[in-house]
This record gives sequence, C-alpha cells and structure tokens, in this order.
Amino acid sequence: MTLKTTKEQRDALLTYYVDPNGIVYNSIVSDLCHDADRARELEEEAKEHEAKLKEQQAASNNLNERPGNCKQSAKEGWRYAYELEQERKKLNEENANLRAKLNGTMFIKAYNAKAAEINQTARDKGWWDKERNDGEIIALMHSELSEALEALRHGNPPDDHIPEFTGVEAEMADVIIRIMDFGLARGHRIAEALEAKIAYNKTRSHKHGGKAF
Repeated sequence: MTLKTTKEQRDALLTYYVDPNGIVYNSIVSDLCHDADRARELEEEAKEHEAKLKEQQAASNNLNERPGNCKQSAKEGWRYAYELEQERKKLNEENANLRAKLNGTMFIKAYNAKAAEINQTARDKGWWDKERNDGEIIALMHSELSEALEALRHGNPPDDHIPEFTGVEAEMADVIIRIMDFGLARGHRIAEALEAKIAYNKTRSHKHGGKAF
C-alpha cells in the first residue's frame, strides 16, 4: 500500500525542520509523513469498522425479534459484532500509539533544531570562544532560577528586556535556553531523555511511592 501526503501537509511539516542555515531535514519529514499517513489510514479503518458494527448490531436486533433459526443467526451476528468491536479497539490503540510516536518525533526534531539555533547565537556572541567548565554552566542555570525567585519576591513585574512577559516567564526561558545550549554543545540527548522520562513517570506510583514532596 502506498502512503501519500498532500503538498500542503508536507509543506506544513517542512516548516518545523529548517535549521538556521536553511537546511531541510528531508529524511525526518519523510518519516513523519509516513507516520502521519498511517495514523490517518488507521483512523479511517476504525471508522469503517464502527459503521459495520452498527449495521451488524441493527441486523442482529431485527433477527432476535424473530423465532427459530433467526435467533441463532442473531447470536452469530452478535459474535461477529463483538469481533468487529475488538478489531476497532485494536485499530484505535495502534492509531493512538502512532500519533504518540509522531508527536514525540516532532517534538524531538523541533527541540534539537531550536537548540542548534540557540547554540549558534551563543557562539556568535563569543560565549564559546574558549572551552567552558560544565560546573560553571550548571551554576548559571541555578542563577536563572534564583532570578525567577527574586522576581516573585518583588511581585513578578514585567521583565526589563521583554516587558510583554513577566520576570518569572523570562527567567524560566533563560533556564531553558541555557539547558538547550549546554545540551547541544555537549551532545546530550535531552529531548529524547525528556520523552523517555515523561513516559516513565506515567508508570510510577502515587507520589512516587509516598514521598512527602
């Protein structure tokens, strides 16, 4: 079966995957389009199964009202309806898994592209002219959180540099910028780890085993 995507859909995906130098990640777009097409295909199959299920249930109800062999036919009809329902659930589950994979892939690629942009800006401004100490970089991340706390202590006023945002919003953004810059410079797979940790946290017990905070 050949999976297709419209030009508009491909253009929409392409906008996410152009780096600061204008390089398009064609292989990424190809994979995403394939997953998106398969997800839509599964959704259509599930709808078809649901329509068949309703037809079968209606037919079984009509047969059930008649005597003799018709009741046996109704019983067989309901069995078939049950099988259709199980198949529909399976399709929906596969569809949900594909969409989750698609969303995760899009996030990772968008994150890494933005991290490359952030790192390039930092290099252009001279912050990577010489080798940097990891401990110092992490301490600077702490400093941004401290500045967010100070903003809260002073009523969270508009930020000095981007006044359309509050001090907390701007300082939290600075934390993330420093993390993304550091992660790309050191080759850390932060976006991938974030996706994995989110999935893991869904499996943990209430309050992660009864922790107070």
